[in-house]
Amino acid sequence: MKNLSIKASLVALMSAIIVVVAVSSAIALQSIHSITTSAEKVGNFWIERLLASREVKSDFADVRLTLARLAMVNDAPEFKAEMQAL
Repeated sequence: MKNLSIKASLVALMSAIIVVVAVSSAIALQSIHSITTSAEKVGNFWIERLLASREVKSDFADVRLTLARLAMVNDAPEFKAEMQAL
């Protein structure tokens, strides 16, 4: 750098800084993209599980309701109708 002028030295230094910042930015964007992709996968996994658990909960509520109606049956025809529903 002895033979370079101050202007050339500053341009070379600024160019090196710009290259380092650009490479760092590219790496950061790639990391953000991979984190976003992973978060979407995890979110979709848990949403599917929540929907499945909601269906199971609804099915259990239906069974409880049917059993409660079965417990309140008074005669044989009602019992047969509730058993078919069950």
